[in-house]
Amino acid sequence: MNDYEHELATREHEAKIRAIYASEEVEHERARPFILLRPKVFPDGNQWCVLYGENLQDGVCAFGNTPAEAALKFDIEWLSAKAGREE
Repeated sequence: MNDYEHELATREHEAKIRAIYASEEVEHERARPFILLRPKVFPDGNQWCVLYGENLQDGVCAFGNTPAEAALKFDIEWLSAKAGREE
């Protein structure tokens, strides 16, 4: 194998590895509680609220400065609640 063929083989291998990592990231995102449960997302005052359930007292909710931040905090809250932990 000459240098050119070796470089091509190396780049092909690296591309396959990147594709595998990208696929894993997509599957990880698809498994998030926020994605699976599709909670309500709405502005509440100067923050965003993500709520799964009928109300804040009975449901699982989280707040953030952006919808993405609230969604991430919702995932943490959901997983903590499901594990029986109150933080």
